[in-house]
Amino acid sequence: MSAPSPKVLLITGASTGIGAATARAAVGAGHRVALAARSPPSAPMLYDKARIFVQAGRGGDGCKSFRREAHVPRGGPDGGDGGRGGAVVLRCDDSLRDLQTFKRKAHYKAGRGRHGEGALRHGASGDDLIVRVPPG
Repeated sequence: MSAPSPKVLLITGASTGIGAATARAAVGAGHRVALAARSPPSAPMLYDKARIFVQAGRGGDGCKSFRREAHVPRGGPDGGDGGRGGAVVLRCDDSLRDLQTFKRKAHYKAGRGRHGEGALRHGASGDDLIVRVPPG
């Protein structure tokens, strides 16, 4: 009858203090140890193509309202217009070197306009969106 073979432990990153201590403890317990070093980080990839979705902001809806006061005959309409939607602006930024930011976020939407209100109050305009792109 043969003796059971000892277990083989695979320890990654054994060059660090914690990994080396773990390896020594495993060898002391009668285990065989296989060490695997971590691979070095690869060079960063450059992205030269990206597909993005860009949408300008929607304008706000107008308000349908009529002025009604006790001593004002035929008050008439007094609803306000909705605000304009925000614009999308592509701005060239020399500090960017590739299209990596568009790999993480592909959808860009500008702010929408606010709705109009009674008493001829117009809605606020939406915020403009500035998308920074690398030159070229």
